[in-house]
Amino acid sequence: MIQLRKDSNLTLKFSITSPLHVRVVIIGVGNRLIGDDGFGTYFTYLLKKYCVVNAEIYDLEVRSIDIINLVSNADLAIIIDIAYNLDRRVEVYRVDVQNFDINDTTQLLDNIHNVGPVIALVLAYVSKFFSGDAYAILIKPYRVEFWKGLSKEVVIQVPEVLDKLVAILKKYGLSCRCDFAEIMRSFWKGLDNVDYVFEDLGVESKGKIERFSR
Repeated sequence: MIQLRKDSNLTLKFSITSPLHVRVVIIGVGNRLIGDDGFGTYFTYLLKKYCVVNAEIYDLEVRSIDIINLVSNADLAIIIDIAYNLDRRVEVYRVDVQNFDINDTTQLLDNIHNVGPVIALVLAYVSKFFSGDAYAILIKPYRVEFWKGLSKEVVIQVPEVLDKLVAILKKYGLSCRCDFAEIMRSFWKGLDNVDYVFEDLGVESKGKIERFSR
């Protein structure tokens, strides 16, 4: 069984003396074509654009399987994604990749084409690519519909998501400086507006997706 342990205090099990020795990977996943499902991918896109942070930042969209390679030899992996059935609008979980049943892992390999981010972390650990700490910052979605923009309920959670991310990084002695105004301006543009999907795709890609949606 894969364990997701809520970590409200963001307490780490060990300390690292120097940030120069820490490899941190921040990964956003989701599908921007389906409303709030695109939060994680858009958040990391803006994080990379408007923040200075001691970490590698990846916008994976729906390619969760790529996490296995991206977290290789990382000391800390942070996943940003949506999740249903949360008690709060934003929650942080520590992913206990070491606590798994080998039989569960075998079953995961039987369905390798349908791998989510947490499962990908476990597979990275089983493959001996990753042995660091892993966290998931999860956001409750309110509208997951095709060709819809972000909901207001999700957009107003951006400050809390950013605060929780900064709190995790600080535990490792790392900093994160952002142009908060630009991040929020971009998110508000995505409110009820699917055009935010195309911000970093270019005109040609936008035309192809628009034709597909008709």
